[in-house]
Amino acid sequence: MEPRMGQPIPHHEGLFVWCPQHRHPLWHNEVRLTFMRGLQPDNDTTFTFLGVYRLSIALTDTNHLVWERVTTDCDLSQISDLAHYRL
Repeated sequence: MEPRMGQPIPHHEGLFVWCPQHRHPLWHNEVRLTFMRGLQPDNDTTFTFLGVYRLSIALTDTNHLVWERVTTDCDLSQISDLAHYRL
């Protein structure tokens, strides 16, 4: 069984930190506040911030979920500001 690669942010309903592994065989591009491991060729344990993603209602269907990047900036000291990206 795969360990969870994402965690909810306490006191911020609907916001998650998502840390998938690059080219993971089961999970790819299903991200929220996203840091991906394995993008640095010299260090497989380094996490790189990719951006803030939200579920795309237009592209999601009953067979799969599609997440779209809405920004590449995130000030964690102002995390409440991310609420305006919600649908």
